[in-house]
Amino acid sequence: MSAAFAEAAVDVCLEASLSGGGIPGLPPAVRARLTVASPELREMVRTPNPNGNIWEIASARGLMVISEPSPGECEVFTYGAPVERTFKTTMAAARKKVPALNPAPVRTGYDPIVRRLETPEGPAGVTLELRGAEPGAPGHLFRFSTLTAKTTRKLGR
Repeated sequence: MSAAFAEAAVDVCLEASLSGGGIPGLPPAVRARLTVASPELREMVRTPNPNGNIWEIASARGLMVISEPSPGECEVFTYGAPVERTFKTTMAAARKKVPALNPAPVRTGYDPIVRRLETPEGPAGVTLELRGAEPGAPGHLFRFSTLTAKTTRKLGR
């Protein structure tokens, strides 16, 4: 599951944000690993996406969803994977793809494990934020770990 999360966060969401074309604008080889998710999986999406597609990645079918709540934003949600190890793998893959991504401060909140990488300001800048909680984390009722990756394209001023 950790590898599938990193694949969805980096190869799908980060690439979609970098390109500016969203998931529909990804190369065919990447899109071939995605399928439109069933309507039932829409319940897993944390950020409302009433009109957009929800996707699944083949390597984690039924366990992970990908959505684009607004232009330039892409989110991945899954559960059950070890949070710290998965985030470490995901951050390494992201920095390999985009060496300009650097750690940035971020506050924890509902999710006690939070990591953020961002590129310097500019029209092609992106942010990757990872949020998660292990089972039994304070304030969490879910019996499994929860993990979210969100990429955001920074708009030039």
